[in-house]
Amino acid sequence: MVGAGLHHHLHHHQVAVTLQDVAIAAALQDVAVGNLK
Repeated sequence: MVGAGLHHHLHHHQVAVTLQDVAIAAALQDVAVGNLK
């Protein structure tokens, strides 16, 4: 049970990090586009 709970926690953490990476990438892209303009 403990192992399953840990795996579940890590999975959610992994998803959160992925969403954060996407948000950062989108922000960097916006900055790059703004500089081109």
